[in-house]
Order: sequence, then structure tokens, then C-alpha cells
Amino acid sequence: MNIDQKKELDLAFILAAEKGQDAIVSLLLKAGADIHASGDLALILAAETGQAETVRYLLHQGANVHAGEDAALRMAMKNSHREIAMFLQQWPGKEVFDTAEEEKWGKISECYAHKSGFGQKLVQEMIDNLNANVLAEKKKREVEESEKGIGKGTWKGPPPRP
Repeated sequence: MNIDQKKELDLAFILAAEKGQDAIVSLLLKAGADIHASGDLALILAAETGQAETVRYLLHQGANVHAGEDAALRMAMKNSHREIAMFLQQWPGKEVFDTAEEEKWGKISECYAHKSGFGQKLVQEMIDNLNANVLAEKKKREVEESEKGIGKGTWKGPPPRP
């Protein structure tokens, strides 16, 4: 990717964040957009325009909450986006958040997994249900196809023209 393409990618990323287009933001990040492009402008504009989910997503992806001397917070407050302002003020940082989430979910999964094999039973039950659903869907299609004469070598349409 050359410099011009990189700039275009970053610009598209910033504009998508400003408009709250989370799916596009995610795709552009995966394609190589820089989350910190233009001093974390994507986060600042998302906060300014009230894109709460986009702000959360960008922070979870590592955007700098303090970029531009807390510009995102200042813009959210200036535009009366209280929910975003509170979230930005309370954001502990990506590393702290990830560690806390990992510990929380790790403890929960350990608790369930070790109690009489609950985790294994749950996974097996989910697999069994999935298999049953797939087989039921397959049977349903076979019945529908047989009623229509599909796949049996028979033709239930009008006879061919001579």
C-alpha cells in the first residue's frame, strides 16, 4: 500500500467513525487503517457527533482517550453528549479493561466448567442441538423436494413441446 492509499484509508476510517458506521470502521481497521490517524481524530469526531457505540468500539480497539488534551471528552461535553462524556471520563484504558474482562470471564467459566463437568456437558448439548437442527432442516428439504418431484428424475411440469 502506498502513502496515498494509506491516507485515503485513514480518511475513510475517520469519516466512517464520524458518521457512526461501525461495520465500516471495523472493516477499515482490519484493512490497515491507523486507529491513531490524525491524532485519534476518529475518536474525537465520533464523540463530537454523539456516536456512542463508535466511541466505545474505538476505545476497545485502542484509541487514545486522552488524545489532543482530552479533545474527545471536551467535544462530547460541548455538544451535550453526556453518556459519551461519562464513558470517556470513566474509561480505565484498554489494558486495564481487557485484564478486568479476562479475569471476570475466566472466573465465571472456571466456576461452571469445573462443577461436575458442566462446561463439557453444555458444549456437548449445544453440538447435539445443532446437529438435530441441521438434520431436521435436511429432512424438511428432502420432503419438500420429493413433493415437487425434484431429484427423483420425474418432471411434474407441462410436457415438452414437439
